[in-house]
Amino acid sequence: GDVYKRQICALVATSYCLSGRATTTRYGGSGLGSCGYTTTYDNDGKYTAAGNWVLHGRGNPASWCGPMCGKCYKLRALNISPPGQGTGGAGEITIQVTNLCDNRWNPVWCSPENVTNRYGYLYHFELNNEGGKIDRLGWNNPIVDFWEVPCPGGYLPRGSRCDKRILESFLSDNDDGQEDEE
Repeated sequence: GDVYKRQICALVATSYCLSGRATTTRYGGSGLGSCGYTTTYDNDGKYTAAGNWVLHGRGNPASWCGPMCGKCYKLRALNISPPGQGTGGAGEITIQVTNLCDNRWNPVWCSPENVTNRYGYLYHFELNNEGGKIDRLGWNNPIVDFWEVPCPGGYLPRGSRCDKRILESFLSDNDDGQEDEE
């Protein structure tokens, strides 16, 4: 299971096996994210998130879509939050990265590549709270341990939705300089 995979990942240390500790926040949104995937699964027990640049990845001319788009991660809430930023939470969920949390829109939490955020973490997941599904978990910006897992059934397969027109539209629609809600 997950323990065995994490042990193997620790030995090979590849991007396929990304794991670590991250901050989280919540946002409300629906439609297509920067990865071209839906950002919500209609409250059917599936969760999505916008990852910061390290979790989204930068595309290149051959493949604009971030190389981490569509990956799934298990998040385990540690029942703590950064000081003054929430009350934490407990439990585990599996999320799929479907969107980008860009430092231009959320510089406090979503750091640029290889730079820690204001709270000292390299990784950040902005969890889609459409319909209050994250609130119902009792999660209020918990710090989480995370590790990559195969996407469960019902999630979109990786790379199935990468479309440059979607990213261009997303960037032009969202380049207002406003910070996301925390």
